[in-house]
Amino acid sequence: MSQLPVPYYEHPTVRPVEWAAIVAAAPRLYAVILNPANGPGEAPDRAFAEVAAQLRAARTAHS
Repeated sequence: MSQLPVPYYEHPTVRPVEWAAIVAAAPRLYAVILNPANGPGEAPDRAFAEVAAQLRAARTAHS
């Protein structure tokens, strides 16, 4: 299953349970595709930055 890319564009504050499941599965996934650029606002979204850091940490912890 380590070759599976997961595109998931839901906002982390709207779907926290689903994001927690993806973070938990991160060591077994090839990639998680985020798309924070299509949301509202003109500044970087801290929620996407936080979930991206969680994904990287989960992947690194199991490498």
